Amino acid sequence: MKLKGGTSDTSKRITGWRRVPDWFAGTWHKENTTRYVEGRPVSYQTRADLITGYQQDAKGRIWQPTFTSVAKVETDDYVEYQMPQRKTIYENYSTKYVSFSLSTRVRVDKETNQIMSSFQQEDLSVSTPQPDGTVKAVVECRVFNQNGKVKFEDTIVVIEEKLEDFNPIDEFNGFDYRQNFIQFLQSKGHPELIPPDRPKSILTATQQRILSNEASFNRLPTAKSASKFDEQE
Repeated sequence: MKLKGGTSDTSKRITGWRRVPDWFAGTWHKENTTRYVEGRPVSYQTRADLITGYQQDAKGRIWQPTFTSVAKVETDDYVEYQMPQRKTIYENYSTKYVSFSLSTRVRVDKETNQIMSSFQQEDLSVSTPQPDGTVKAVVECRVFNQNGKVKFEDTIVVIEEKLEDFNPIDEFNGFDYRQNFIQFLQSKGHPELIPPDRPKSILTATQQRILSNEASFNRLPTAKSASKFDEQE
């Protein structure tokens, strides 16, 4: 989907919108990642915050823009930038949320600001809600060397803790997400899903911080990504 109207200085380019489960909508924090080495769990810090769900349709279902963007994960020793290299595939179910992606990862030493390593990684992630309100993501990873051969395979587990409930993001840095969402629904032939008029939402301080941080590092070049229109009830 091509954007109509202005662009934002966040360097994000929206390619469509995808539905997310109600239980996965909100603002989240992940602190650690657990790898299983010879069956034994090994945890290490991978601090990151994220927003899931920007808009809500007329049926009350929540949607996330799919855009070309760079993800940032911080550890004690380095910062990792994750740049998508092809379409990410999403599947939305009532009890799980599945994604499949390929990205180039660049790790930068926090002390010297020098690149430590770069590689490509393929991820199959399955997120499920937990009884305590967290979301558990189990990710099957494959890391490739420069010749495209599998270097190693890994299974990691991430627990995401909810910071805030869903709050619509209508506008940020001059970009109108609500209008773009409406144009998306119109372009897909679903005017009945266009949400009714309401007062413009106000970003929380946490949303403002996350979006501002994304804007500061999201100017790295990335490949085009897209998602399909999800009709699941």
